[in-house]
Amino acid sequence: MYRSRMGWALRGTQSPDALPFLERCLTGEMKTNAEIVLGILLDQIRAFPDREEALRILLIGLEHKSPGIRRHAANRLNQLRVPRVEMALAVAVQDEDAGTAATAARYLAACEGLDLTEWLALAAAEPTHARYIAARPIIAEVESHWRISEGKLAEVPWPACSGNPETLEQFRKTIRAWEEWARKRPTYSANFFAADRAHWPKSPRMKAE
Repeated sequence: MYRSRMGWALRGTQSPDALPFLERCLTGEMKTNAEIVLGILLDQIRAFPDREEALRILLIGLEHKSPGIRRHAANRLNQLRVPRVEMALAVAVQDEDAGTAATAARYLAACEGLDLTEWLALAAAEPTHARYIAARPIIAEVESHWRISEGKLAEVPWPACSGNPETLEQFRKTIRAWEEWARKRPTYSANFFAADRAHWPKSPRMKAE
């Protein structure tokens, strides 16, 4: 019975008639693979950018009790440049699951529309929770690619950093050092967020809720 119903949902992925079934799967009313359901919802949204109901259901994944499903939902949502998604991922930055929070923060960093040098300058001048979380994996990516280091960030939660002037100033100092490094590599800086933004469709944005 389960296999036949899931098969029906898969065959009807382009139909809004499948959405109530997919929502029951995602919310746990029916046992299924949530990752598959999230992928189906993303496919619907890509095929029909005005399908607000599919987006609403996909956003439910960010509130799931399972950290893994929240993480998968964030990884689907970051492929959409949609106001409702940006608002939801701004909240997800505070998720207790580090993977979900990091994905959300990286999305918000890409949404700022800056190159790497500009983003680092902004993060140093105006640090926020989202920029603080995004900075660590961004710098780790640069370090891994170039096999260099311009300084390490303190491994403390954002409240501990923002509430301690010395720790916050050290964060700014380290980010500024990386900014100066990136400034000498304009091509790399200009293309740094290209992969993040490549997922975003060229079609008009879906309307905000």
